[in-house]
Amino acid sequence: MFVSPPQPNKSQPPQAQAVIDAQTAVTAAQAAVTAAQAAANPPALVAAQSALASAQSSYNSAQSAFNTAQSSFNSAQSAYTTSSSAATTANNAAQSSSSSGSTFTTTTTTFGRQDPVNAGLPAGTTLAVCYYDYLLIDGGRDITNAVTDRYCGNKLNPSNGASTSVQVCTPIRPFRITYHTDGTEGAVAAGTNILPALADTGNTGFCLDFQER
Repeated sequence: MFVSPPQPNKSQPPQAQAVIDAQTAVTAAQAAVTAAQAAANPPALVAAQSALASAQSSYNSAQSAFNTAQSSFNSAQSAYTTSSSAATTANNAAQSSSSSGSTFTTTTTTFGRQDPVNAGLPAGTTLAVCYYDYLLIDGGRDITNAVTDRYCGNKLNPSNGASTSVQVCTPIRPFRITYHTDGTEGAVAAGTNILPALADTGNTGFCLDFQER
């Protein structure tokens, strides 16, 4: 007794058609065996039984391939559902954040001082112009709504010359920050279309705390 496989549709793998074709071959071979038995034709019966056994083997192989493909399809569908759910959760979290958006505070210093105009500033201050090494936060602003996109110097603060770091927030979504560096801490000499920069031998990197509000 053979159980007919499910009919293929657009969501099933192509192996389903192979199962159907093999089932058709088995049915035809079974009919040939029955006819040979009715005709009492031993040679024809032997040939028909051999064909039936071959058709049954092909059916079993096709059914196994179908089962494997269906299992792979189910696994892929499960993985897609999981990733889609994660993406939806992340998107909902972003959409539910308030107008404050993403908030940053520094936990360690520093970006090196790079502006010769501000070379006389005390250690641990922000600078007005960031030429070569800087952190880019699109729409960055402090609690007073002072906006600055580029941050360098030793403090995270949109106010030039500030001696303390403050929380910097951005309402821009999707959130992205960019760190740009020229790859050297050496001085940059002035030249045609080249702005000068002081050497910075005390740069220890930086670390940010990030919150989504």
